[in-house]
Amino acid sequence: MNLYNEYPRIIQHPKSVNIIYGKTLTLQCNGTSSPIANVTWLKDGNPLTSYDDMKLILNFYVYSRLTISNITTQDEGLYQCRYDNIIGSITSEVATVTIYDSETAQSIGREFHFGYLDTIRSAAIPFAVITALSKSTGINITNNHDKTSTLYNISLYNSLTITLASNLENTASGVTWKTVYITSDEDITVACYHGDTAAQTAYSILPSQFYGKEYIVAMYRPLFYGQILMISNDNDTQVEITFPHNTVYNGQTYSQNRNLTITLQRNQGFYFQINQDLTGTIIYSNNNIAVLAGNKCSRIKTGNCEPVVQHYMPIKFLGKNYILSTLTGVKDGSIFRVVAAYNNTNVRLNFTIATYELLRGGFAEFELSADTDAFLTCDYPCLVVQFAIQSFGSTGNDPFMNIVPAIEQYSRNLVVSVSPTIVTNLNFDRNYVLITIQDKYKDGLMLNGAVIKGVVWRQVTTDIVNNTYSTAPIPVSTGTTRFTHKDSIVMYGSIQYGLSTDRNDHPRIIQHPKSVNIIYGKTLTLQCNGSSSPIAKVTWLKDGNPLTNYDDMKLIESFYVYSRLTISNITTQDEGLYQCRYDNIIGSITSEVATVTIYDYKIIRSIGREFYFGLFNSYNSATTAAAIVTALDKSATITVRNNYFNTATQYNVASYDSITIKFTETSENRVTGIASRTIHITSDEDITVTSLQASSLLGSSSHILPVQFYGKEYVIATYTSISSGQMLIISKDVNTQVEISFPSNTNYGGQTYSRNRNLTINLLPNQGFFFGIRQDLTGTIIYSNKDISVLAGNRCANVPISKTTCEPLQEHYMPSKYLGQNYILSTFTGRAAGDIYRIVAAYDNTTVRLQSASSNYNLSRGEFTQFELASGTDSFLTCDKPCLVVQFAKGTNADLKGADPFMTIVPAIEQYSNNLVITVPSLFTILNINPNYVLITIQDKYKDGLMLNGKVLQGI
Repeated sequence: MNLYNEYPRIIQHPKSVNIIYGKTLTLQCNGTSSPIANVTWLKDGNPLTSYDDMKLILNFYVYSRLTISNITTQDEGLYQCRYDNIIGSITSEVATVTIYDSETAQSIGREFHFGYLDTIRSAAIPFAVITALSKSTGINITNNHDKTSTLYNISLYNSLTITLASNLENTASGVTWKTVYITSDEDITVACYHGDTAAQTAYSILPSQFYGKEYIVAMYRPLFYGQILMISNDNDTQVEITFPHNTVYNGQTYSQNRNLTITLQRNQGFYFQINQDLTGTIIYSNNNIAVLAGNKCSRIKTGNCEPVVQHYMPIKFLGKNYILSTLTGVKDGSIFRVVAAYNNTNVRLNFTIATYELLRGGFAEFELSADTDAFLTCDYPCLVVQFAIQSFGSTGNDPFMNIVPAIEQYSRNLVVSVSPTIVTNLNFDRNYVLITIQDKYKDGLMLNGAVIKGVVWRQVTTDIVNNTYSTAPIPVSTGTTRFTHKDSIVMYGSIQYGLSTDRNDHPRIIQHPKSVNIIYGKTLTLQCNGSSSPIAKVTWLKDGNPLTNYDDMKLIESFYVYSRLTISNITTQDEGLYQCRYDNIIGSITSEVATVTIYDYKIIRSIGREFYFGLFNSYNSATTAAAIVTALDKSATITVRNNYFNTATQYNVASYDSITIKFTETSENRVTGIASRTIHITSDEDITVTSLQASSLLGSSSHILPVQFYGKEYVIATYTSISSGQMLIISKDVNTQVEISFPSNTNYGGQTYSRNRNLTINLLPNQGFFFGIRQDLTGTIIYSNKDISVLAGNRCANVPISKTTCEPLQEHYMPSKYLGQNYILSTFTGRAAGDIYRIVAAYDNTTVRLQSASSNYNLSRGEFTQFELASGTDSFLTCDKPCLVVQFAKGTNADLKGADPFMTIVPAIEQYSNNLVITVPSLFTILNINPNYVLITIQDKYKDGLMLNGKVLQGI
């Protein structure tokens, strides 16, 4: 073996660490060289001389471990290891050692994750106030939603108020990137403010060294939504949420017996809102996470509804002993909630003989009147949250919440910042810090270096031997304020709070009325929620004019007016554009427009103003793909959005005219999986839409149903495939979860699905799921938590399987709730070999009876029966439960009549309608789709009154 000299190399560099004052610091460095290197540890670039160093030398490897016991702030700095031998020298990367003075969860740090929760105020502004401590610092703020980073500099004991983007507000439950990440090269504090002058919330943000893996949260009874936001500090973070009672997310129910599991990446969040109290929710994680929770809007006992939010500390930092003090300026006292972090927790208050016995996640609630205090103890760590009750008048206050610090969490050297921007924009006009300190130390408390004088303290007796505490609110003004003590080891608790009262306020719309499609004769209900000070008058408008004759229910609570418009037995005269208007002495505001569209029956029709569909994988490369849009009795302006290309194009269609909109072949769905190849058409007047994919040899088309006739549950039919069976499911809403139950073993993504194992798909708005497989998909059942659009068919099929030629088949399906039970079956004119029918059961235990047959068919849900009717014959079919009936025309080789196969959904008698508008575009002639028919089925006594283009039909 030949040995040679080798330059030193670092194999393992020391890692940066945040560590608690008085603990033991350990850094490790591993390297190699030949000959063996000497290892020197450096701090701030200078060699260390006094430390414990353990070296392990193996062959040419030197493993060096630096240990410093009982660390102090003098040990904070930049550490490196240096390897030297006769060949040369190498120095490791820098490891930053940051010292924190206690194990209490406090707001001082260098890395912060947070976000903004939903509020009731559409004009709410998100602010962050960042305060530098004893050193000037550079900070980096990353908006993970917009993927932008901005650098700022803050001088020591100064603060910076940042106005963040309004799109950071989390409003929809689900995984989210609407999070903020702040880093600093020196210690800072971060506080969040969110709202406007009429409704606001504020909360301190904990730094990442005080995040954890297990949390319990509290909030108040919501008027609007309890909400939680969890943010991951690491990749591949798995979070489990145990809700205190049955809680629905994405169509599934979770509870104490079934956890919701979410996987997050670094800086990613999971936001959840629901209109229920989530107090006692337990959150577990395999990595450290940040957790914020509260209410979108809650009324604390009485008065206004306000947002309340806090950033929570993990269970490992909770304490057992608490001084409870009501807050100066809060004239009606406070409500407290105590939440158990462990089973069999006993909670005791010193002013009552009662003891609360709580299981994990259980909570007790009690109230303290103004200017009173109490001592509370839990025999296991517990969470204590304080809710300030609303009071009115010029010295009143809006409601808010605080997390009460445990005595074990008291700290020292408090820096408080009151931003002038916040005072002005959010109306925090009276600001305090509630200080709680052992009575014997209260006279040494200092404000900005001077001993505080003239404070009125309230004493609180505890069960801790010789420990009496005193509590007092200290007013603070705008700018940065420092609390210290003459004795630097004295610890004290603090709660910073600002009081706001609503001023005269311009009316604001909180909830706008929503557009609605409604059936003739039903009851129309529109709702509008707003706020103002003084209280606003609400007027409803139709087509810009005030309504005078309607039922209006108003609920007035403090400065909020909830108005509900009700019109019974609506007619086509009630169709139009509706708005609500709020007026007070300050001004006026009008809501967004809600379009009310009246339909004359609760039956499936192809007439509407909004449509979702997509194009299937065609069998012929020369296929023309198009949508034929027809206007009815009014000219229409339509917008066609191609979601794959992210384009929107407007067209005008004259009354009783049509246009043909062509799509490129790249708009076709060809690959199984989540798809963006969807089309969304909207119109300002009623239209019909037909989808067409055809060439001179092959073709298929289908009427596209409008959104008011979409649903959450479907059964579909295809035909026996020589090519792929296909289906396309399209979502129009956020957080759409679809479950697919296949009739037989079906492979997707390397997994097998069947009746015993559903395939679950999550979709975003305008997103589709395309599925193609070489098998018959008849009887596939589709479930969804939101209304969806469903198309299905065959890429190419022989009908029957033994007769060519092959043609594409497709239809747009109606949901199960619109299926009927009674059907007239009529074979197609001009054919000689008969037609094929498939009947699919939408419900279990369905009995199907065909008038022309002697036997009944008994079907389970998703099962089907198939039969033929001879050409020129008709029959009556009935199902004792709603069922799907599909008719297949046979291919040309079945009767040599020169007609290709196609499919159509047979309408049930219950779905018959009137005033039918049919369009035959010129493209049909070009593509050899000729002649064209409409098969009419009508009660015999009415047949002689049927008219075509205004004239009674003759000679039929």
